[in-house]
Amino acid sequence: MSPAIVTAGLSALLLIFTIIKFLADNEYRTFWAWLGLALAVVIAVGAWLNMQAAGESVGEAFARFGGGSSTTTTT
Repeated sequence: MSPAIVTAGLSALLLIFTIIKFLADNEYRTFWAWLGLALAVVIAVGAWLNMQAAGESVGEAFARFGGGSSTTTTT
């Protein structure tokens, strides 16, 4: 498993949980909440670009973990 895929996956989780927290605390939203959201987006974009630079793709990652469709033929 490529470190670029692991980084992209963890950064996607970070972004998802940051968005959930951001939306849940809508009454007490301050500058720091907006800054945290912006940083989570920057981290996710950086991880995505790093994964693309490493030659990996999301489809390959899903295929490795059994999420994609597998077409195997036996003769």
